[in-house]
Amino acid sequence: MEEPALTWDYPPDLPVINTDSQMLRQILQNLLDNAIKFTERGAVSTTVRYISQAASVEFKVRDTGLGIADELLPHVFEAFRQVDSSVTRSYGGVGLGLYIVKKYTELLGGTIQVQSRVSEGSAFTVTIPVKPEKSAPLASEEQPGDFSYDA
Repeated sequence: MEEPALTWDYPPDLPVINTDSQMLRQILQNLLDNAIKFTERGAVSTTVRYISQAASVEFKVRDTGLGIADELLPHVFEAFRQVDSSVTRSYGGVGLGLYIVKKYTELLGGTIQVQSRVSEGSAFTVTIPVKPEKSAPLASEEQPGDFSYDA
């Protein structure tokens, strides 16, 4: 199996996000892990951009992997849900990765969207506000940390 090419694209002038850095790191790690796992050849790319109108940063993880059927898209963020749930499925995991991504994204005051086509790949877009709402709970009792974009 050929490893997919990995690319990062982000401008040098991104603002600092005042958020729970561990949650954001876990969101990106889960999305990248899935993209790599389901892309036997091709590419996995991550793009980051600042959306000034929304005072948010958008992270998009795109792959050229298996893709997800339209009828399964509404269920990809459910706990213990996997696209291939057959006994003979080829990929490991218990089906919590995207569930965690959605829950953490919501806890950070953000949103997540998915677009996918079978045999063409998927794109998951997470948008996180630069400054959290005052009522947004944090994963830990520590103050939120700044997230670093160093690749």
